[in-house]
Amino acid sequence: MLWRITHWSRKLPPPALVGGFDPVYYLGKNPDVAAEGCDPLEHYLHFGWREGRDPSAEFSTRGYLSANPDVERAGVNPLLHYREHGLAERRRGWQQKPGA
Repeated sequence: MLWRITHWSRKLPPPALVGGFDPVYYLGKNPDVAAEGCDPLEHYLHFGWREGRDPSAEFSTRGYLSANPDVERAGVNPLLHYREHGLAERRRGWQQKPGA
């Protein structure tokens, strides 16, 4: 499966730098990934976000893309975008349960 890399993210960050990702949550919510023995972070960075999977209980992949159509059009990973740009820009839509 091919995936597009954007101009601002030519190289994926080291796993330790990807805040907001919870491997235990991800594997618990995605037993198919666990059964395949995939690294959960690598799966999310390359495929999971495109499949609408959430990286943690605190971040909604679909919610962020829905609230930020420019990010969706750009085809960039929503969690990486949020961590690198969206947080400083005060973007919304990432919460699993807004207002909770």
